[in-house]
Amino acid sequence: MPCLVRKTNYCSLDCYWTGTNRSEYKVCKRCGQEFRVSQVLIKKGYGFYCSKECWFGLFENARKKLICRQCGKAFIVTKAVFKKGPKYCSKTCKDDFNRDHVTKICRNCKKEFKLPRSDVNRGRGSFCTWECYKHFDGETYIEKTVRLELEKIKIPFIQEAKFARFHADFYLPDKKTIIECDGEYWHAQEKIKKRDLRKEEFLKDQGYKIIRFSGQEINRGIFKKFLRNI
Repeated sequence: MPCLVRKTNYCSLDCYWTGTNRSEYKVCKRCGQEFRVSQVLIKKGYGFYCSKECWFGLFENARKKLICRQCGKAFIVTKAVFKKGPKYCSKTCKDDFNRDHVTKICRNCKKEFKLPRSDVNRGRGSFCTWECYKHFDGETYIEKTVRLELEKIKIPFIQEAKFARFHADFYLPDKKTIIECDGEYWHAQEKIKKRDLRKEEFLKDQGYKIIRFSGQEINRGIFKKFLRNI
């Protein structure tokens, strides 16, 4: 077809790409190896080194390795920057380190941890890690009421304590007592009742005392008298 016929200076695509690839051969300034580089890169000021290894190799004696005070990662600086005494790998790490930090206690593992005051003002700081939050799995309203009362009367406790395959709402280590908060809807189901019986039998065999408060007893404040007399 005449429309497909056109004049060309190359017999094949291989010859076309070879002829139009405008590149030159250069000699690496560091290792002396010959390499090929395009004219576009030469115009941009490149083409003196054959690889990144040769380029960075020039600065091996002019660089220093440091450890960031915030993230703990290693970073490399030049001798000129090293004399200034850098302590952080980035501006973000520097800002995070210099921010006002607050010491909090994790509600799950009871360990102390620090976080910026800005995060505390936004309502964060209840858990030290995502794993602790996931293990704790939040708390219901009646559990929160009991927790606040235990904190008020200053009785040491562990929330969501694990005993083998069971979890207890509150465990009082000094009294060797377990407190369970039973909501009317959830704990009225037959499946949950059977599970509670298995858990109660297991804990009693281990020598623990179990106290159960219903949702109504907690909402009316009746449980407070029992807590003070434990």
